[in-house]
Amino acid sequence: MKDKEVKKNLTEDNKKITNESSDSQDTAIQNDIVLKPDDIIHTPTDDTYNKTKVCFEKRDLDNKSIREIDKIPDIDKEDLKSNDFSMLLKDIFPDKTEAEKFKINRRFLKDATPFDINQLSIELKNEYKSLITGFSELDKSICISANALNVITGMHKHGKTVFLLNIMLNMVKKYPELHFVYYTYEESKSEVEVKLINMSGNTYFSNNIKGLTTNLDRWKYELRTKDVNAIKDLSDKNSEYKGLFNFLQVSKRIHVVDSYYNNENLLDSVKSFCNTFEIGAIFVDPYQKIALDHSTKVHSSEWNNKNTIMEQLSSLSRKNHVPIILSSRLSSRISNYTEYDMLTENNMLIPEDIIQEAGLIVSIQNYAKSKFMGSKKGNKIKSRFYKEPIENSIVTPEIFKTKKPETIMLVKILVNRYGPELEAELLFNRWLLKISDLTPEVIQRIKENCK
Repeated sequence: MKDKEVKKNLTEDNKKITNESSDSQDTAIQNDIVLKPDDIIHTPTDDTYNKTKVCFEKRDLDNKSIREIDKIPDIDKEDLKSNDFSMLLKDIFPDKTEAEKFKINRRFLKDATPFDINQLSIELKNEYKSLITGFSELDKSICISANALNVITGMHKHGKTVFLLNIMLNMVKKYPELHFVYYTYEESKSEVEVKLINMSGNTYFSNNIKGLTTNLDRWKYELRTKDVNAIKDLSDKNSEYKGLFNFLQVSKRIHVVDSYYNNENLLDSVKSFCNTFEIGAIFVDPYQKIALDHSTKVHSSEWNNKNTIMEQLSSLSRKNHVPIILSSRLSSRISNYTEYDMLTENNMLIPEDIIQEAGLIVSIQNYAKSKFMGSKKGNKIKSRFYKEPIENSIVTPEIFKTKKPETIMLVKILVNRYGPELEAELLFNRWLLKISDLTPEVIQRIKENCK
């Protein structure tokens, strides 16, 4: 028979400790925030609670508390030989505080759990948990693994950041119960957020303003010069402003971080998010910009130090069952190589053993930024715009490089632990920065211009 009083005792102990805490905790309760006493570390002048109220909804903190209690297993009294197991360890740690004893107790309950087939089933489900990208051509064969690193790579200016952001927007719509975190190491938080607003829309601004050459620039102008409430009102009525309306529907579950953390601070930040929210995925763009904390530098080689960062992130992904999706640069263009020929594992700026451990490695080629389509190395390339495979490289047709908004992004799977390594072509709207599946109408229109 299971001891159902264990969780109850622990919960009551937690409440007892809470009542003994300082007046500062009362402030948190008045603000509808529930925190355990061991979570509270602040000075009398600290405004942590007010900030917490702004950043986190009460629902998020309540869910966090419930998840922690749920992690405490039901213990069989006969196996543990104790009528009051929740107090078992208190007497053997006389020098510990009540909060510390509670933590030790809780950890021991977890460690002492005997075999449970139901728990085994849950852990196996977590091990194989994965997300989809939102692109049907890719999702037929790939998934974003929750227990391995996933890497997006490509040449400079071919759209790695845009590809990551499109995946994140697809996921936040597909999984309404999950939060997503985006660590940017090249752009500011505001720059990323304006991109997310822009790619959330379906219509361009029609009336041009002199000096504003892109739809993204126009959004910056609108947000910089007009009343915010007026823009929000327009977003619900005017299709040109619909990107803001659509983004506001999901923005509370997207966290953009531009603190440029080193590896240790990044790990701490990811752990904090995972412990507070139900995290769907962590994005890091690009991983090469993560600095290594001096205390963890164990190699003289920068390459080996980057390997250390990747190993830490891989371990964190497995431990928390959360996908970590990184962008990574390719090496500089090699003479006599086409853009397609550069999309290989050998040209990735990632250590070999990390490549072997990765769950998924995706490379991209933006036709608008490419001199050539196809390969000079004898590889036959299939394109949906030509009847026959491209046997030798060809000069990229002007239809892909004109000032019109639509072009094509080739996605080549280099590593896929759970399926085949395929290629797919996606539609890339350069004005909205939006990537989507190709439609038959678009394919036919482009085919006619590729003859």
